[in-house]
Amino acid sequence: MEAEDNNGRGKQIAISAGIVVVIALTIIGVVAFSNKKSDTTASTTSTNQAATSTASDSTTTATTATTGSFKAGTYEATGSYTNPGGSSDINISVTIDGTGTITATEATEGTSNRESQEYQQKFISGYKSQVVGKKITDVQLSRVSGSSLTSKGFNDAIAQIEKKAQA
Repeated sequence: MEAEDNNGRGKQIAISAGIVVVIALTIIGVVAFSNKKSDTTASTTSTNQAATSTASDSTTTATTATTGSFKAGTYEATGSYTNPGGSSDINISVTIDGTGTITATEATEGTSNRESQEYQQKFISGYKSQVVGKKITDVQLSRVSGSSLTSKGFNDAIAQIEKKAQA
């Protein structure tokens, strides 16, 4: 009788082990298929992006190039902001490439209020490093050289320029 129990248990163990192997192989197959599908999608996306980039690069002209979602060029705007002395303006000029990356920028005072002029001068002396080389869509300044209110005027001008430069 004991021999029959051992034989029955052996069969149960063998069947259980077989089921575990089948489940493991199924999981491995699903994971492998999923990874292969992901790799194929990434490869297709990369190929499509390269083709789009090549197509847009061939439409470049000597004066104004259109690549990405922006028209390359130099744009100007006057940003307004409120300060304790009233309302002030700052004049901003930004040069961007076709991808919307800022390649150069200039700012000039746009106010006659002496205190505002001082803050604008501080802003002008320190803002470029936070702007040049960045995407125009990513630029949002808060405090530059202690002149947080001037930053609001700059951000207003950048928003205007971004709209003008969209392709």
